[in-house]
Amino acid sequence: MSNERTRQRLEAKVQAVNAAHAYLPKLRQDLRKALEPFVGKKVLKQGGSLTAQVEKALKGVLSNGNGASYSEPQVYRFRSEYSLTFTVKTCKPTGDCGCLYYERSVDIGNLKDRVLTELDGREWITPRTDYTADEIEGKRKAAEEAREKAREAESACWPFGERDN
Repeated sequence: MSNERTRQRLEAKVQAVNAAHAYLPKLRQDLRKALEPFVGKKVLKQGGSLTAQVEKALKGVLSNGNGASYSEPQVYRFRSEYSLTFTVKTCKPTGDCGCLYYERSVDIGNLKDRVLTELDGREWITPRTDYTADEIEGKRKAAEEAREKAREAESACWPFGERDN
């Protein structure tokens, strides 16, 4: 893979991560607001899909990012019997007729017997939205250098290894 293509792919990944992270706080806030009236109520049908009332309440929230274009994130629900979790998925073009994706989930509440028992009350830490390709390249280089040093140290321990059994 050429260096230019590698760089384009990294830049697309950085854009996808930053876009998803930028979308998450508003998504979380909108989901919590829409689902607040359903605390203590059944929100899932027997088969695991959302009830009609919940789908109606979430229609405006989830239709905002339908994934119809690269600029719009796609939002979908992670199916679980224990938590109400939604995932934002972003896609950014790589410049070579390809694209790179990134997904990040956010827990909204807890479920028990298809009932939303509570909204997640943990403090939300906004993820970073300012990554750069240069920064990631530097971190990858540092990680590779650290792995090389570790390989050299492990090799120096031969034939004894790291432990005596």
